[in-house]
Amino acid sequence: MPVDRLVLTMSSPIMISMLMSAVYNLVDSIYVAQVSDLDFLALSYAYPVQLMMVAFCTGIGVGFNATFAQRLGEGKGEEANQVACHGFLFYGLCWLLFLTFALAGAPLFFRLSTGDPAVARAGVEYLTICCGWSIGMCMQFLTERLLQTTGHPAGFMIVQGSGALLNILLDPVFIFGLDMGVAGAAIATVIGQISGACIGFFLLWRIRREFSLSFRGFRPSGAISGEMLRIAAPAIVMQSLSSFMSLGLNQLLTPLSATTTGPGPLGGSPARSVSA
Repeated sequence: MPVDRLVLTMSSPIMISMLMSAVYNLVDSIYVAQVSDLDFLALSYAYPVQLMMVAFCTGIGVGFNATFAQRLGEGKGEEANQVACHGFLFYGLCWLLFLTFALAGAPLFFRLSTGDPAVARAGVEYLTICCGWSIGMCMQFLTERLLQTTGHPAGFMIVQGSGALLNILLDPVFIFGLDMGVAGAAIATVIGQISGACIGFFLLWRIRREFSLSFRGFRPSGAISGEMLRIAAPAIVMQSLSSFMSLGLNQLLTPLSATTTGPGPLGGSPARSVSA
């Protein structure tokens, strides 16, 4: 395909999906703000943690995309399959890291962030659900990257857009209809992420003639892991800077007012960058 057409074909669905994600974050914030100021404040404190989760998933995606695309371009189907298996391994480890934080780190994080027990309780409840069930987020990232790298950007749009749309529809049901408040926002978020991941796996099954994933005989490779991490580490660090900036702003602004925190989309998953 000519380069100009290729750029438009690959970029347009991704731009649309990112726009949908931004709208969903805005709508999510509006819903949570209607519950109470304290719940909205709790999600403001939780935002840097969500940014950090996105940083890890995006960074791993950068390393995975580069390594996987290189093998595909060289016509090394078996090695590409091994890289895809390593992608599952790394995103699975990301989920275990987030789960560990949900079980052990969230209460400590909010004790250090705020002295208001009501805010801390709501924030811990929200992060425990979002981090503990982040397997959907991790697998959604992986399926998006596989579809994007194999030349199916429309699949990327469907995966991310469907999760965002479902979250928008479920938010008022759980937050207001079932009167679950901030926990309802978290549940709607993880349901959207898990649903997006399931749709992603279905789309990967649809393109199995182009690329068929198999775990038969898979063993972790130090060479492949090192190559992916060497590319992913700088991307993780760069993406993490936004998290530290938001965390620092929260710490600086909180003493000024009980309801003042740093900027950022609140509720649901933060807007994410797309690895090239």
